[in-house]
Amino acid sequence: KPPQQPPPPPPPQAPPATAPPTVSGDAAVGGAAATAASAATPVIPEEPAPTQATNSPAPAQATTSPAPAQAKTSPAPAQEAPPPTSKAGAKFDSLLARVNTYTEMQMACLNDARMRTIVLGLIEGSKVPEVKTAFRTLYEDYAPLRLGGNVVFDVIDRTVQNTTTFPSDLTGPQLRLARTVFTLVDENGSNDLDEMDVRHFISVLDHLGWSMEWGEDACELFRDGKDGTGCIQLQPLGPLAPDIRMTFIEFTQMFSQLFAILDPTEREAMLQALRADRPGDADEPPCKVEARMERMNKRFDLMLKTVVSWEPLLKERKLSPRTFVVIEGTFVGARTKAIVDAMRCLYCDSVGSRLGDLIFTILRKWLGAPPI
Repeated sequence: KPPQQPPPPPPPQAPPATAPPTVSGDAAVGGAAATAASAATPVIPEEPAPTQATNSPAPAQATTSPAPAQAKTSPAPAQEAPPPTSKAGAKFDSLLARVNTYTEMQMACLNDARMRTIVLGLIEGSKVPEVKTAFRTLYEDYAPLRLGGNVVFDVIDRTVQNTTTFPSDLTGPQLRLARTVFTLVDENGSNDLDEMDVRHFISVLDHLGWSMEWGEDACELFRDGKDGTGCIQLQPLGPLAPDIRMTFIEFTQMFSQLFAILDPTEREAMLQALRADRPGDADEPPCKVEARMERMNKRFDLMLKTVVSWEPLLKERKLSPRTFVVIEGTFVGARTKAIVDAMRCLYCDSVGSRLGDLIFTILRKWLGAPPI
């Protein structure tokens, strides 16, 4: 009989009846997690929370967090072009990567304006996934475009690597400002400034509130109406004589402090004054090269306008994935100014014009468009 008294302990099994409260406590934690998740999402996800609590997979709620999946499906990966799938595609990417290693100093010191425009267009195009993928596909699939592209990249790389640079503390925007100012001051495009060019620049500075004293051994530039700026000590090449010749490097070294302290408003005012005062060359008869450039420019404009008008045809044609990628990238590139400017400069060259005509013919054939 005494041993039968132990059976009363089974009544403590009544706590299993209290087990539901413990489950409800877990459900409360899961509910708190659900409410925390619902704070960032609509209230609808809270409805299945109680049913999941009855199934007691509270951790399953952690697995049912679709927020990370949403982050994965965000368009961020679309900011990069897909990797190449062939040796030719890998080489094309390596050529573009080489172009992206050029420094701001190398770009500013390039005396050939057309070359600077082409390189800037290549750099800009490499940042647009659709454009990069389109040109890579053309490079992979068409041997003439591959050979012509290799020639263009080789000429660009040799030109940039042979460019003379100089040490400077100027930033990229300041170097680009110096190059733009030098180009506007260089009236005849000779890549050096004579006495008249320098005097014209000094007059523009005077109009903007700067006073300049040019001596044989020293030169000072004062800014009127600005407190705390003092004067800028410049290093002239010598007396301002009729036979003076100032290159871009010498011009930038001399006025580097000026380009470093100008604020955005002053920079814009300087550029506007230089553009307004620059004399035109309308009275000069065009040479053969300029006449040819004019013809090529007009043809390029016509081709660009025609390609843009083809965009509605993209929805009407059944195209292969590779063809679609090329045409889509072409339309995106046609709306990007830096890429259009680079393609224009290339098209005005003999090799570039052949490549441009070939690409235009390929697009017209794919879309079934009439010739121009």
